[in-house]
Amino acid sequence: MSKSLFINSISCALLACLNSTSAFASTNTEVTTENGNAAEKLSYQASFGPTPETLLSAQQITRQQWITAQLQLAPSWHYSLAAKDQLHQRVAFALSQIFVVSSQEPALAKYSDGLVWYYDLFVKHSFGNYRDLLQDITLSPTMGTYLSMQGNRKANLNENTLPDENYAREVMQLFSIGLYQLDISGDVILDKQGNKIPSYQQADVENLARIFTGWDLVENKRYGHRRSGRYDTFMELSPKQHDYNEKILLGQHIIAGMKADKELSVSLDVLFNHPNVGPFISRQLIQRLVESNPSPDYIKRIATVFNDNGEGIRGDLSAVVHAILLDDDAQV
Repeated sequence: MSKSLFINSISCALLACLNSTSAFASTNTEVTTENGNAAEKLSYQASFGPTPETLLSAQQITRQQWITAQLQLAPSWHYSLAAKDQLHQRVAFALSQIFVVSSQEPALAKYSDGLVWYYDLFVKHSFGNYRDLLQDITLSPTMGTYLSMQGNRKANLNENTLPDENYAREVMQLFSIGLYQLDISGDVILDKQGNKIPSYQQADVENLARIFTGWDLVENKRYGHRRSGRYDTFMELSPKQHDYNEKILLGQHIIAGMKADKELSVSLDVLFNHPNVGPFISRQLIQRLVESNPSPDYIKRIATVFNDNGEGIRGDLSAVVHAILLDDDAQV
């Protein structure tokens, strides 16, 4: 299958598979025992649906053993529906539904290889660390083009222009901390007057937009151009377009003169370590793997693992996925 065809058809194909695999399983494998029902449920949550092979393997070992075996498989870059590492592929697809881009963006429609390269980031990081994924997505030309960080320029008072705020706003609102302060169960925290407490202010958006200036496509003909340059590798810095002045992000000072790549790394650390990230991302992963309306207690249990995998590591997606699928709520 060509890369272009893969990208244009993957979402429809995956959804079609999820809708059709129940009939497929019923005509090829008789699932009548309690163990068989549990295996079928696991197949829907942790793969792209039951097949005779996955049902048989899931029935012969425990739920935990099956998940552990999947976690140990190397990621595959084969077509997702046929790959052996189904859990890798299922989690990658779930992550792609959080970090959404679209081929409807004209520049991205032209460079389908860039969309394939972008999707491979989710396969690469599906059992990795969320902080590393956030870094790679931020510097990916596909996301950079889709949310207009690519070619972002520092302020120019003579031309009355300011840095583009699109990605700065979305990386907080959609990919890390959300709109409002949350407790570890994912419930919104209210102030004494009963009002929701915003997670960030407009000043944070403006300062983060300044941090995200100066990044462009590799081998681009001119800065900010979208019809040339490479979409299959990370963006590179154009120092003349970066704002090196002091910034303040969520109360954290970023000193003037800091290197641009260090600024970006520090800013993503600030977002990643915000207490909202655990419950905010845990809720979304549960919704895409298990159920659409998880209980606060379920979110709390998974967010606790996100915050610390038991070895002092935050954002360990392998531990998070393991906890999501082995939780009692996933097996009801």
